[in-house]
Amino acid sequence: DRLADRLAASGYNAVRVHHYESTLCSQAAPDSLTFDPASLDRLEYLIAALKQRGIYLTTDLFVSRRIRPAEVEDGGDQMDNYKMAVLVGPKARANLKAFATKLLSHVNPYTGMALRDDPVLATLSLVNEGGALWSTGKVSGEVKRLYIAQWNAWLAKRYGTREAWAA
Repeated sequence: DRLADRLAASGYNAVRVHHYESTLCSQAAPDSLTFDPASLDRLEYLIAALKQRGIYLTTDLFVSRRIRPAEVEDGGDQMDNYKMAVLVGPKARANLKAFATKLLSHVNPYTGMALRDDPVLATLSLVNEGGALWSTGKVSGEVKRLYIAQWNAWLAKRYGTREAWAA
């Protein structure tokens, strides 16, 4: 409440909730989708406190959540590699969708609304600092193989031949 009061008194009308999901998810769980109840409660209370003061929020669905190797293609469980894996890997993409569904569908007991329905959520980024060229030099394993295969398929469709691509 004090934080929300200070933000409102300072004239803020929006805040970015960042790096929340690394503590939102239980580090002891066998997956990266199990929420820690105390962390979830703190996040939901903060959202409600901001909303009561007319402060909107923006956030990302992935910044630094610890992904377990079984939840993603080989080579995609490290932070930057996961950002690449969600672009090309079905397992990584399914993990991100599952996290998004769980977070956005859960009804906040302090607002009575799911975040997906709450106008307090002004914007939402899928992956923080993610992009096709963000960390291509770091990827390895199955993620690298999928990325190269899908990139080459796009090039073939776009240009048809190596000569056309070179031109």
